[in-house]
Amino acid sequence: MSAIPTTTRADRRPVFALALALLSIPGSTVAWDLPLGGLWIGLPLATAAILIARPVRRTTSAKIAMLIAGLAIAQMAAYSAISIASADPSHGERDHVAASRASAASVTRDQPKLGTAAAESLSGSLVYSKELPAGFQLFTSRADGTGERQITDLPGAAEQPDWSPDGRTIVFQYDKPRERGCSIAFVDADGGNFRTLGGGPRICDNQPAYRPDGKRIVFVHYDDRKNTETLTVSKLDGSDRRELPTRLVLGSADPNYSPDGKLITFVHLKEEEKLQALFSIRAGGTVVKRLTPYRWEVAVKHDWSPDGRHIAITRQRHASGKAPIALLLRRDGKLVRTLARSAYVGGYAPDGRNIVLRRERNDGAEGRIAVVRPSGRGLRALTPWTELRPRFIDWGSR
Repeated sequence: MSAIPTTTRADRRPVFALALALLSIPGSTVAWDLPLGGLWIGLPLATAAILIARPVRRTTSAKIAMLIAGLAIAQMAAYSAISIASADPSHGERDHVAASRASAASVTRDQPKLGTAAAESLSGSLVYSKELPAGFQLFTSRADGTGERQITDLPGAAEQPDWSPDGRTIVFQYDKPRERGCSIAFVDADGGNFRTLGGGPRICDNQPAYRPDGKRIVFVHYDDRKNTETLTVSKLDGSDRRELPTRLVLGSADPNYSPDGKLITFVHLKEEEKLQALFSIRAGGTVVKRLTPYRWEVAVKHDWSPDGRHIAITRQRHASGKAPIALLLRRDGKLVRTLARSAYVGGYAPDGRNIVLRRERNDGAEGRIAVVRPSGRGLRALTPWTELRPRFIDWGSR
């Protein structure tokens, strides 16, 4: 009689181990937002699965349990490596130290280092916002930072610009004066032919971006009356509007199409300046995925590489009081490398060989335009330090 309970317990151990192993994979993923990735949830489950399965490892269930648990531990190790690397990157930039030591230097002293031959190979044009006494306005320059020109002088504010694929037109967010809402607006590259898509005083259509074929735009639609915020796609004249069901009622920002037009990535703000994550959704409005942890506090400006393989983002660190860092991710959200510290991502060059950044110093009181290669090398300044910091920089093809 005593042998029966022993056999029963032995038969149940492989099944129990398999159940723990299966739980360890979602456990490690859920715990990604916790310190050291999934170690606090996934690791105990996976370890228990292996310990229980080992004495009965000849059974099929035990073998499968040990395999799954091993994969879960490998996944946790990868997530933990991402957490450690992104929390305090130690590679990718020496210029940060030099800039800190030179923070007391004058703009004139910086000038001889700017506009060098190294920047002459940059082609295309930049567009960005600067905050003037009357509000934000749009500026353009050559890709090497020279030839700056103010192209808007509007009542209200002009922000969040995005170049059309052909480099002839800029779409941007127009904040109307006296808090009368905001709308999508367009302007030619030379500052002419300004037009808006309208919008009521309690409506805010904002943060637009072109589809890669230039025929549609995606933007954030906020309705103050309903207190709802949705990703919306429309034609360039505002017709044929379609909302994308993200299941996120508020906090969506900075939508951008992937180069193949199949995905739209966007930032979701669960708690501003603390919990902000990068998400993706299929352009047809299905399959919403979170690509980064909320605690990365992803800034409201990111960009895809022209080949669609990578995404450049900024990880802000307001909670810890540390400087922002520019990061390069795979398209699935996995960390590739640090690009620069004390920097905000702008956009990729049309040829994909460089990424434009806004460097900052003196706790963000001053900014300058810089470029870095996707490898994290070749960081160089294009403009002198200024209190009129360039914001939301985008790189056009012309």
